[in-house]
Amino acid sequence: VFTADPITGRTDRMMITAVRGGPDAVVSGAEDGWTAMLARSGRVRRVVAQNSPRLPATVRRKVVRMALRVERMFGAPQDVEWAVDERGTVRLLQARPITTLHGRVDGPILGPGPLA
Repeated sequence: VFTADPITGRTDRMMITAVRGGPDAVVSGAEDGWTAMLARSGRVRRVVAQNSPRLPATVRRKVVRMALRVERMFGAPQDVEWAVDERGTVRLLQARPITTLHGRVDGPILGPGPLA
């Protein structure tokens, strides 16, 4: 999930992509998955790609809340990789600043290593 539009830089919207299985197919560009532009509330504004089943609203809201917490912690829009485990728990895999956006980062610089 991008906490800002990675194409336009608009911070009033987010972009989320979901695919069954691991993220490799999406990261490599082999699959578009289910991709949507979201309001920062998590509401779907526009579906961009429907090549995987739609992400359930309950999961989508959990992912959005987690991504916005990460954004607040780092002080800049983030590209957040996430997964849902077999129990339905949303897990943070990694986060980094959105590389297509420019500007000063106000949050702490952390890494490498575990965050507690």
